[in-house]
Amino acid sequence: MTHVPDSLSSRRTVSERALADPFAAPSVQDAFLNTARRDRAAVTVHLMTGVSFDARIKGFDKYAVVVDVNGAEHLVFKHAIAFIETARAATTAFTASHS
Repeated sequence: MTHVPDSLSSRRTVSERALADPFAAPSVQDAFLNTARRDRAAVTVHLMTGVSFDARIKGFDKYAVVVDVNGAEHLVFKHAIAFIETARAATTAFTASHS
């Protein structure tokens, strides 16, 4: 087994944290982004600057979201995002567990 230095142990991905604590519920944000990614749902990303664009979510972590915009991948930092909307309900993954 490989030893992970303490300085790197806090850099776990969402799935690694879920494996470490299988009873921890995913956050609403993680559930929303993961459902939109898995379903390849078209989303509109609205930035804090007022700019918005249509995209598909390719991946995400604690600080950023990777989106596909017209075939090009873009890295968008979460602190720059005001909100993300979908045309259809991407919330079905967590509404039953959080209601």
